[in-house]
Amino acid sequence: MSNNPILVIDDDPATLRLIRKILVSKGYHVHTATNDREGVAQLTSNEFALLILDMHLPCWNATRVVDHLHASPTRPLLVVMSSDYESRQWAEEIGAIGFLEKPITFAALLHTVRNLYQVHLAQNPSLSAI
Repeated sequence: MSNNPILVIDDDPATLRLIRKILVSKGYHVHTATNDREGVAQLTSNEFALLILDMHLPCWNATRVVDHLHASPTRPLLVVMSSDYESRQWAEEIGAIGFLEKPITFAALLHTVRNLYQVHLAQNPSLSAI
């Protein structure tokens, strides 16, 4: 794993706790945000390997977070979460390379994160391993 953490943005505290607990137990560094504004603030001040983004957020909405990502010179790999399977098309349109259907399963989360972390490391070979 690289030193770059994962950012998870979701307005559901239970989902955030679960995802964080699962990923931390596997050695990942995880930051969380409960809304899109908080998430954009973290994206502005930190560099992340992955962004796991809930599609349905209060405040601005997920589209504003994606707009911020596209304007950023350092862009984490994007995974979209939604309970609405039809959202997969929107996720593909905005450049997400992963999609997690809610409720998220332990296996699906780990499979997606492991695979995308390998992509991140392949794109950034100079990153040191933990």
